[in-house]
Amino acid sequence: MDVSPKGDPPGFVQVLDEATPAIPDRLGDRRADTFKKRGDPSCQWPRVIVRDQSLRERMAVREKLPDFAIVVAVDQMFFHCAKCIIRSDPWKQEAWPNLSGLPPLAEAMVSAGKLDRSSAELQALIDKDAETRLY
Repeated sequence: MDVSPKGDPPGFVQVLDEATPAIPDRLGDRRADTFKKRGDPSCQWPRVIVRDQSLRERMAVREKLPDFAIVVAVDQMFFHCAKCIIRSDPWKQEAWPNLSGLPPLAEAMVSAGKLDRSSAELQALIDKDAETRLY
C-alpha cells in the first residue's frame, strides 16, 4: 500500500484555467509513486509533473513548498453521491472506532516491516520528520 498526501487547507488545488487544476504533492517518501502509470490504461488521466517555482510557492503551507505539482488535463468530471460521507459521520468523534490497544506507529512499522531498528529509534525519526518536514 502507498499513500501520498493530497489534502491541504481549502484552496490547495490551484485552478490554472477552466480545465486544468494543479495539485501539490507534499513531502513524503520521495518515491513519486503518484506519477507512475498503474492500472487500467483507459482510466489514466493526462498529467504533467512540474517543479515550477512560482506555482509551488502559491501552494506553500506554513512556508513549506510541495516537492512537485501534478497538472491535470480534465476532459470530464463526475460528482459522486456524498451519502457515504454523510452516513459515516467522520466529523463526529463519538462515531470513530475505538483504537485503544493498537500499537504506536513506530512499533507497528518495525513489526510489519521486520525492520532492523528499534521502535524507539524509529519513533525518534518520526518525531524529527514531523518537526522538520510536516507543516
